[in-house]
Amino acid sequence: MDRILIVDDDPRVRTLLAEQLDLAGLSSLQAGDAPAALRLVGKGEVALVLLDVMMPGTDGLSLLRTLRERPETARLPVILLTARSQMGDKLHGLELGADDYVTKPYDPAELLARIRVHLRLRRLRAEVEERNAELARFAASVAHEVRAPLHELALELDAAGAAAGGAREIAAPLGRAEAALRRAAEVLETHLHVARAGHVPEPREPVDLAEALAEAAEQVRVALGAPDFHPAVDGSGPKVSGNATLLRELLRNLLENAVRHAGSSARVAVHVKPVERGVELVVEDDGPGVPEALLPSLFEPFRSGGRGSGLGLAIARRVARGHGGDLTYAPGRPGARFTLTLPAGGA
Repeated sequence: MDRILIVDDDPRVRTLLAEQLDLAGLSSLQAGDAPAALRLVGKGEVALVLLDVMMPGTDGLSLLRTLRERPETARLPVILLTARSQMGDKLHGLELGADDYVTKPYDPAELLARIRVHLRLRRLRAEVEERNAELARFAASVAHEVRAPLHELALELDAAGAAAGGAREIAAPLGRAEAALRRAAEVLETHLHVARAGHVPEPREPVDLAEALAEAAEQVRVALGAPDFHPAVDGSGPKVSGNATLLRELLRNLLENAVRHAGSSARVAVHVKPVERGVELVVEDDGPGVPEALLPSLFEPFRSGGRGSGLGLAIARRVARGHGGDLTYAPGRPGARFTLTLPAGGA
């Protein structure tokens, strides 16, 4: 059962709140000060905290700050109980990470409604996290199963190369197929690691974005059969520190997204420039842009709008954030405009 922790230095207030929660079918715990509250929270039984702002010693806002600094309580729902005159404390509490506030004297029905809303949001968040974990496990399982056929394909390509006897018309496409196969295996292994560990794998090395862009553009030309695709690249920035395989795939996803939606003959421009503590890379095209209806789910998996797998942009943002950066979208004039930021690193 969800347990509500009531933190207030006035025992009469705690008792009244506990009785109201009990009548509503909600279980509660009580603490008269911050140390007692932290001890109860540490037992892992608390689903939500009702926190009085004005308490002697460690006040409610200081306790809230402590809860948000600790990983195990960083997302624990907290509702502040404040006086009408404490508008500054309300705003400061929200800035510190409070989820809601109720003004004294409070309406019991309103307080219960707010508690139920935040308990429901907490359960929904837990369900989403569990589904994401299941998806990661599924992705890891798929990647593991794909290893065997990739290995068999590599052996068959080796045999075909030997049988070709060096014939140029056969050796060239076989060489490209082998290179593509190596890239696929490298990407597969890297994403398998990410799915298992949940973070960007080591080693991290200095990555030149200009070189990574050139390699990504070549991959797009081969993968989409667009030999005339040559994005216009201008500017430069510092090297970034990261996993080269994942960063190349991030850039490939951005370029491939532009070609798929704007067409192989569309103008695709890439602007690179240094920014504070990092580098900014903008990919823009003169295609139709992203429909407004798709914007809320643009970076969610399997929301491609009918083209591609619907994973490219989701993976790209995940890789960017895994490197300490971000990937955002804004409409172009015309077309689409994606902005990638990454922290600088490396020599």
